[in-house]
Amino acid sequence: MQTISAGGQDAGGCRTLGGMDISGPRASRFDENCEIPQSISADESTSVNTRLQYFNCLYTNADSLRNKMPELNVRLNSKLLAKEEVHIIAVVEVNIKTGDEDTELCELQIKGYDMFYSNLSPKDGRGVVVYAKTELEASPVIFHEEFHESVWISIPMGSDGKDKMLIGCVYRSPNSSDVNNDNLLRLINDANNTPFSSILILGDFNFPHIDWELEQAYTGGSSVTSRFLETVKDNFLTQHVKAPTRGRCNQTPHILDLVFTRYEEEIQHLTSEAPLGLSSRI
Repeated sequence: MQTISAGGQDAGGCRTLGGMDISGPRASRFDENCEIPQSISADESTSVNTRLQYFNCLYTNADSLRNKMPELNVRLNSKLLAKEEVHIIAVVEVNIKTGDEDTELCELQIKGYDMFYSNLSPKDGRGVVVYAKTELEASPVIFHEEFHESVWISIPMGSDGKDKMLIGCVYRSPNSSDVNNDNLLRLINDANNTPFSSILILGDFNFPHIDWELEQAYTGGSSVTSRFLETVKDNFLTQHVKAPTRGRCNQTPHILDLVFTRYEEEIQHLTSEAPLGLSSRI
């Protein structure tokens, strides 16, 4: 699990609100009766965009989230008490690995957060979900590239809300097909070529054979790993994770979970925490 303090820049170069993302065609808000409509209009609330100079993002590969929701809520409450309120929560591998039991949306909702999601049925994939504090007034962003699992949102920035940050959460399976891999590269190109003032892309990309300190791939030039790294370089994106994010006994630790922005200074702090439950991800 990683905690990220992120910020954006407005046209005048001042630090303003930034964000992380997940994309999905539907969004839902916490409902005491667990009634989940297809879409929900934003409640009237006071925007925090004029107050926040940065925001905190919490990202994790949950390896099944439903049974870890109590622990996640405890962590969120602990951070709130410590004046480290989490504004964005991004989670990949939400579904269980075995079995075909669907997760009810009300089991994943968090009070005070809007929820954006994709593939929450095990038969569709591992599942991605992004939570955004309701006051952020996040909205879903849809790309036409047919990459299998990602969620994208936008967040207004600055006092007038005219600037926006694009946040995307991505899960790429290690068994991803060639077609899906190509769609991922096009998706990154498309995301970076949008008119958003800032972008934040994070997730589990499952590319273990990249040295991010040297920005070098230990595979052939035509491999998907090499092409992914070249796509990152061609878009002049900065990758912020430099330490392994997955490790098991008798296995070499790897950097599988990545965080990208256009500019290095858009991430103020990035820290690793203990995983939820017995997940192998930090």
